[in-house]
Amino acid sequence: MFDFLKKKDNTISMPIKGMCLDISECKDKTFSDKLMGDGFMVKPEGDVICSPCDGELTMIFPTKHAFGLKMSNGTEVLVHIGIDTVNLNGQYFEILTSVNKKVKKGTPIIKCDMDKIKESGYDSSVLVIVTGKQDVEKKHLNEMMNVGDIIIEG
Repeated sequence: MFDFLKKKDNTISMPIKGMCLDISECKDKTFSDKLMGDGFMVKPEGDVICSPCDGELTMIFPTKHAFGLKMSNGTEVLVHIGIDTVNLNGQYFEILTSVNKKVKKGTPIIKCDMDKIKESGYDSSVLVIVTGKQDVEKKHLNEMMNVGDIIIEG
């Protein structure tokens, strides 16, 4: 009844524990050159990738290596697990929820076997991209952060 009184959380946070780095440090030029948008990269410690924001889970790639979210303010966020992991065709990835669901920051979305991904020769970096935006203000770069720690203010 009083939903209009609730303050919307438009922040974007860590989807997994790890070292938070600027996306420009990514080895893949598509991401480092911000062709899809600006964001950050995590060198992960763990296997469960959570939602970095409140919103609707709009898609999960068939290869399970990436998912998209739409926040209440219209901002779209892409979470990409690993570099070139599309080539694994879903191997080592497990979907934990379903598309078109409302999710909260910290909701587990995908579980993956990071050790197996690395053993297969892939970079396991997790990228969080604000699609279509070339510059977003980020904090806590080059720091160890936990799931839910805010990196981008809304």
